[in-house]
Amino acid sequence: MRTIGRGEGVQPGQMKSPGGVAVDKRGRLLVSECSGRRIQVFSLAGEPLQVCWPTARAQRPVNLRSICCQDDGRAYVADFANHRVAVLRLFDS
Repeated sequence: MRTIGRGEGVQPGQMKSPGGVAVDKRGRLLVSECSGRRIQVFSLAGEPLQVCWPTARAQRPVNLRSICCQDDGRAYVADFANHRVAVLRLFDS
């Protein structure tokens, strides 16, 4: 078995309660974090590439669960605590 992530924490590569995983069209692994309130992007080899947050603090998802990706760079994330699906532009297409 192989794992991705460097244990619990808030630094790039560390995670707080990962809730969902998706792979985008470029082969990047997106991980939504329930407690970390962010999305981390990893290479398929497991190297951390980017940490993504929604820009407006009031609009930040609170308890991220499942995630899926569109080919145009958008991600759809189940935002459990806010009773909604957050649509985030993470990358240019």
